Formats: sequence, structure tokens, C-alpha cells
Amino acid sequence: MNRRLLVVPAVLFVYAWGVHTLVLAGVTLLDQHPLTMLRTSPEYSQLHPADGSRQAIIVAEQLMRPGASVAIVYRYGGQINHFNKTYAYYWATWRMFPRPVVMADSITEAAAGAPDYILDIGDPPVVDPQGYRTIRTRTFSDNTTMTVLARA
Repeated sequence: MNRRLLVVPAVLFVYAWGVHTLVLAGVTLLDQHPLTMLRTSPEYSQLHPADGSRQAIIVAEQLMRPGASVAIVYRYGGQINHFNKTYAYYWATWRMFPRPVVMADSITEAAAGAPDYILDIGDPPVVDPQGYRTIRTRTFSDNTTMTVLARA
């Protein structure tokens, strides 16, 4: 009997602490407010992410032919309100499957590997690398800029 009296408050405390954590840190943990998450479907959340970096990968994926190789230059790593380069790689490989994805630090490095497409997320390149042409440039609501280059 005494043991049960200790277990019930302990379980309630852990449950309350979990709810407390979700309420206070929900935006950080879930990348959106918990009530917004509950009101939208998971499919909608994945197809319409809030940040421009993930939107850029979705838009670029629709422009590329299946099976084409892709090099991504991600210039926003380490900046506030943008995810790091490793997350960009995993998000891109998930969204762009079965296309092989390679990360590069510069547009020149990306072109050296001769991929079919280069996705530049950051400031648009001043000059297209040799052998490539720009097929789309777009700026998203959070000022993320995406440039898609295709092999000429």
C-alpha cells in the first residue's frame, strides 16, 4: 500500500513535467507551436515547412529529373534561424531520394564534381560556373534565396 502511494505521485510528476516542457519549449523542440502542430496534418507540415531552407529543397526537387545527381551549396549553416549543414544534407537526401546528394562548400567545388544539378541555398552566384546555367532563382518569405543550376 505504501509503495503505491509513492508511485502515483511520481508518475503524475513526470507526466506534468513532460507537459510543462512541451508547453514552454514546444516551439524549439517541435519547430512550431504545439497547438499549430495539433491542428495541421503531418503531411501538410512536411510539404509546407515554415523555413525557406527546407522549402527551397522541396521546390528544387520538383525541378529535377529523377535519378539526377545533385550538389548542394548551403551557405546558411551556423546562422540564426537556419539549420546546420548536416541537417540540410539529411533533409535533402530524404526529400530528393533516389537522387544522389553531395554537399559542397562553394559553387566551384560543387561544379568540380560535375553533378547534373547544383542547388545553391544562399546568395545567388554572381557568375554561373562553367558548363552550368541557372534555371530558377527564388527568394522565400524568410529571405532565404535558392538558385538551381543545371548542366548545360
